[in-house]
Amino acid sequence: MASDLKHADRHEILSSLPARIAYLQEFLDFGREDIEALASSRKVIKSILPSIVDKVYAKLLKHDITARVFVTRDSRSTEDPEEWPTLGGSTIQRRKIFLRWYLTKLNSDPTTTEYWEYLDKVGAMHVSKARRLPLHVDYIFLGASLGLIQNSLTESIFSLQDREVSFPQRLAMVKAIGKVIWIQNDLLAKWHLRDDQQENSTDEDKAPAPDLHAKMCPFTGASDTVVETDSNYDLLPVDSGTESYDALKDYKLLRLSQLEGRTPIEVVELANVEHLHDGSLELLVLSSDVSALRKALDAQPNAMLDLNYDPWRPTPEAEVYFGQTTASKLCREWTLTRAQRLKSQPSRAHVREYYTQLLEQNSGAQSYSSGDDGEERCSN
Repeated sequence: MASDLKHADRHEILSSLPARIAYLQEFLDFGREDIEALASSRKVIKSILPSIVDKVYAKLLKHDITARVFVTRDSRSTEDPEEWPTLGGSTIQRRKIFLRWYLTKLNSDPTTTEYWEYLDKVGAMHVSKARRLPLHVDYIFLGASLGLIQNSLTESIFSLQDREVSFPQRLAMVKAIGKVIWIQNDLLAKWHLRDDQQENSTDEDKAPAPDLHAKMCPFTGASDTVVETDSNYDLLPVDSGTESYDALKDYKLLRLSQLEGRTPIEVVELANVEHLHDGSLELLVLSSDVSALRKALDAQPNAMLDLNYDPWRPTPEAEVYFGQTTASKLCREWTLTRAQRLKSQPSRAHVREYYTQLLEQNSGAQSYSSGDDGEERCSN
C-alpha cells in the first residue's frame, strides 16, 4: 500500500459505530470549525424551528402513504384508518413537539458519544429495533424528510440579513448542519440497506440496547405506551448544552385519584407516573393530551382528575388529617424529594427538565395551605 494512503478497515467501519462515525467525519471534513458553527447557530435554529416543523408535517400529510403511518405505525400498510390525521389535530400537534426536540438534539453537541448513539438509535427505531412494539418506516420517507429539513434550514439561514449573521457565518452553519444531516442519513440508511449483512451479520443485527425511557420516533411520534408506576418511555431528549425549552408550558402535572384498575389511556403518552402517599397518581402529560386523557377516563366515572393540581399545596383532607402546618410541611418535603429524584435521571431528559424548572419556579416558595375556595389541592 502506498505510504500516503490511510487504511480504512471495512469490517470495523460496518460493525463499529465509533469507527463508522470517525470515518464519516474525516471523509466529510467535519471538524472543530463545524462544531463551533453548530454552537453559534443554536439561537438562529431555535427561532426558525416552528416554521420548518410545520412544513415537514404539511408534506407528510399530503400523501396517504405517509399520513397513514401516524395511525398504522407501518408505511408498508395499505389499510386506511378510520380517521385521517390532520395538521391542526392533537395527534400532529403532539408530533410537532417531538420533531422540534429532535431537531434541537440534532443541533446540540456532536463531541459526545451519546450524540451519535442517539442518531443511530433514531435509525434503529424505524425498523422496530430498540423498542417493544413494532414500527416500520421505509427509508425513502425518512430520507425525503431529512432532505426537506436540510433544504428548509439552508433557505432559512441564507435568508438572514448580514446585520443578523454575516455571510461567512451563515455559510459555516449551512455546511456544518449539512454534514450532520448526511451522517444522520447514513445512520438511517444502514438499518434499511444492510450492505454489511454478509460482512458481520452477528454484530450488525444487534440494535442499540432498548432504552425504555427514549422510544419516541421524531417523525411519527410513535411510542410504546404502557402505564406503570415508573413510565416505560420517554420523549426525545434535549441535550443539556442546548437552550432549554419551556417544559412547564409543554407539559402539565395532574393528579388522578379513585382509579379502578389500570388506566385505559392507550391513546395518550404519559411522560411520567408517580404514586403519591394517599394512593393517588401524579401524572406528567403533554398539555396537548389533556383533553384526550379526560375523554379516555370517561370509562371510569368514579375517577377524579385534578386539572388544577399544585404539588406544593396539600389537600384539604390532608390538612384535616395532619393539621394545616404539618400538612404543608410534609407536602413540600415530599414534593422536593420527588422532584430532586426525577431531575437527576440522566436518560429521561424531558422529565428531568420539567422537574428542574418546577424546582426553580418554586425555589423561594413557602409552605402552602389550601384556600377558602374549596378547590381541590394536591395530596402527597
